[in-house]
Amino acid sequence: MKDPAGKSVSLKSLRGKIVLLDFWATWCGPCRMAMPGLQKLHDRYKDKPVAIYGVNCRERRPDANPMA
Repeated sequence: MKDPAGKSVSLKSLRGKIVLLDFWATWCGPCRMAMPGLQKLHDRYKDKPVAIYGVNCRERRPDANPMA
């Protein structure tokens, strides 16, 4: 997959880390409610071998902006 900067990321490149993948969409209320908790996890483990990625999927609107 690609990160927000367009850099390719593979599971192989994350070997040795705990990887958390969160699949979400901008239209999903519970997904959006989970974001602050995921940010807290990221902040807590940013100096540890942990990688947290949010994977935006199933957008209904072509003009959706997940980065916003």
